[in-house]
Amino acid sequence: MGISLDITRDTWGVDNLDWLAERKGFDTCRPGTVDIALFVAEHYPEGFIPSGTVVGVVTATGRLGPYSPLLANGLETAFGHILQPVRVADRSGNALTRAGVAVLWEGVVLLSKLPNFAGAANGLGELDANGQADLKFIRYEP
Repeated sequence: MGISLDITRDTWGVDNLDWLAERKGFDTCRPGTVDIALFVAEHYPEGFIPSGTVVGVVTATGRLGPYSPLLANGLETAFGHILQPVRVADRSGNALTRAGVAVLWEGVVLLSKLPNFAGAANGLGELDANGQADLKFIRYEP
């Protein structure tokens, strides 16, 4: 069995970090594991869950899922914003179940640049006033 040094090209959608007003908080991100099964197709039309998506922590599993104030499983409390995009499938098209991420919990965020998920049930992954109140160390600007 040998080692292949072939170069492969992997292309997928382009993420937009315009929602970050500054780099404050990059060095203090919290680690987490995203449970991809908790997200719906409206979250990843480009093949990835975009950075800036607001997540909460499922009480029973400790995994991250889309924040929603209408739920009662831990996701009703905002934990932070995903800092990098999360792939939902591997190069072969196989669905992924989990992904490690960095979660921004302090810093400055531009509200108008956060991702919107039109059609997602319960506003999953979108920030509201309750979520802003949960994230006390993030300053939100228009």
